[in-house]
Amino acid sequence: MTTMLGTTLLALSLFLLNVAVSHGALQFGFYTGKCKGTDVETAIRGIVAARFAKDPTILPALLRMQFHDCFVRGCDASILLDVPNSEKQAGANQSVRGYELIDEIKAALEKACPGVVSCADIIIAAARDAVVVVSDKESMLDLLVLKIAIVLKVHFLGRNKGGGRRYEVQTGRRDGSISRASDVNLPGPSISVSDAIGVFKGKGLTAEDMVLLLGGHTVGVTHCSFILSRLYNFNGSGKPDPTMDPALVATLRRRCPQNLVVDSPVNLDQNASSANTVDDSFYKQILAKRGVLQIDQRIALDAATSASVVLLAGGRMDFSTRFGSSMVKLGAVEVLTGTQGEIRRSCRAPNKREVSDAYKFPPKASSIPTPKLEPSFISCSAIITTSPTLPLQPLARMGSIKDVLQLTPEEDEEARMYAMKLVMGSCLPITLKAAIELDLLEIIVRAGPGAKLSPADIAAQLPTDNPQAADMTDRILRLLAAHDIVRCSVETSADGRLLRKYGAAPVCKHLTKNEDGVSMAPMCVYAEDKVLMDAWYHLKDAVLEGGIAFQKAHGMAAFEYLGVDPRFNRAFNECMRSHSTILNKKLLEIYRGFDDINVLVDVGGGTGAVLHMITSVHPHIKGINFDLPHVISEAPPYPGVEHVSGDMFAGVPRGDAIILKVRLNCYIDLP
Repeated sequence: MTTMLGTTLLALSLFLLNVAVSHGALQFGFYTGKCKGTDVETAIRGIVAARFAKDPTILPALLRMQFHDCFVRGCDASILLDVPNSEKQAGANQSVRGYELIDEIKAALEKACPGVVSCADIIIAAARDAVVVVSDKESMLDLLVLKIAIVLKVHFLGRNKGGGRRYEVQTGRRDGSISRASDVNLPGPSISVSDAIGVFKGKGLTAEDMVLLLGGHTVGVTHCSFILSRLYNFNGSGKPDPTMDPALVATLRRRCPQNLVVDSPVNLDQNASSANTVDDSFYKQILAKRGVLQIDQRIALDAATSASVVLLAGGRMDFSTRFGSSMVKLGAVEVLTGTQGEIRRSCRAPNKREVSDAYKFPPKASSIPTPKLEPSFISCSAIITTSPTLPLQPLARMGSIKDVLQLTPEEDEEARMYAMKLVMGSCLPITLKAAIELDLLEIIVRAGPGAKLSPADIAAQLPTDNPQAADMTDRILRLLAAHDIVRCSVETSADGRLLRKYGAAPVCKHLTKNEDGVSMAPMCVYAEDKVLMDAWYHLKDAVLEGGIAFQKAHGMAAFEYLGVDPRFNRAFNECMRSHSTILNKKLLEIYRGFDDINVLVDVGGGTGAVLHMITSVHPHIKGINFDLPHVISEAPPYPGVEHVSGDMFAGVPRGDAIILKVRLNCYIDLP
């Protein structure tokens, strides 16, 4: 760990923070000039067009793949991974297809420029290209205009002869390495409109986006098993769904008999003349009560969505244009960018993390002297005082670094990026500490499940009149989003500007207060405290000169220092209280060893939070909380707990049992 000292290091850190931010966003034309003369988007488009010519059903397959990928862990190509219990194995994904086309595209791009194009970007671009397959002449013209549009940083929409429009997609996504079937929780075909709107809102998408994306059902099929209840026994009535056109009921019953033997496919858009075209036919069908899936029909009937359906069906809202815009927003859901994730070599497997022999530790020596440890702070590994001598290979036998580390260009680039993350690693915990002290994560979580807040929304809740607070908050949150601490989604405002909004990521559960009023946040605040940072700066001196780094920085032992610095003492006690509460709550759920104890002593018990938890569950126990005088002076009164001050090396109170917590295992027995 390091901290920022002096304006030079501060300026360097801010510069690198800005670099991380600028590369953390999606871009138009991200791959321009990065693939050794190959135009990445043109290459993808050609392969998709060739497949579409042979199999037009690849269009709905790719649309479905993008939706199923982006709605689970964001648009990170996790749906492509062939790992145990992967997303592919979830019931909702059993019929997803098109994987072999993605493999074909990836293989072609890996041959042209290995390790450059992500599988996540391939999914997004391939889905777009399937929608807008065009003739060769139109393709050349569109691509020329598209290149000009990218240079001028404007949007370009080009028509295709199938009726859809080309929409420009941003690229720069990176691939995830996690794929779990248990994460797949997609909205089902019978979901209510209000519930569906809530699900889409949680992904940064509006009700109108939902209506437009469901318009993807203008192509593709469902299967009889998904609509049998609508045809024969709607809501247990023994009758068909009254919102379905009786003529359609009769047609579908012939296709899907009640005693189903073969689960036949059924076109989602019953207009056979546009079965392979992305157009507004779907909306005309559901207005005529010819929606096949229940949710499709419901959006035409529900007050929250019916107006959009009417506008789309009547051509007063341009479906081709709006559909592309909503697909772009879907493609920006919870993406990995910058140094997050990886660029997979194969879309079906995460990259292997192999450790070179040059990085491996030497074999254990038969007799390595054990150092005498002085009492250190927090844990034995927190601040090194001395270390055993390990056998080292003579440098003369090692050869040059080039000989020892024979890396491919891709491995070398990955190692370089990893080195950058290591040398600038202090930026993240320091920034997280600031976010915690500003209450940014608590503000986001308080907004409710699935909520997304803009930087201005968040800054408005800070006790400041600083006009730059929103922009600075945005910069902090962008760095945290790059490390999955918060989720960032990008929306397009009415005037075409990109607007970032932030929501809670899973780790926020452990960094914001739980029902007991504790979290792991105080541990971060304490670990990055200036008092400890100053001690880390003497680590080199402790190695070269001997002694303890903390004492070199502050002139006294760590626990002695706690007695003279009330602020740092409070930070330490809050850290210990929070950690102990989280740990011991789990312990009390399963441990039954307290039943026969009458007097329990907690040695180094801090402010007594642990004993309070134990005696609350086991009120027959008398608790004795034992710690140094300056610690006990901060301890609040608890029923059934007696606070006793003293020195554990001089003696401890007697009881039926003594609690020895984690840090005590770092102390040696003193003579």
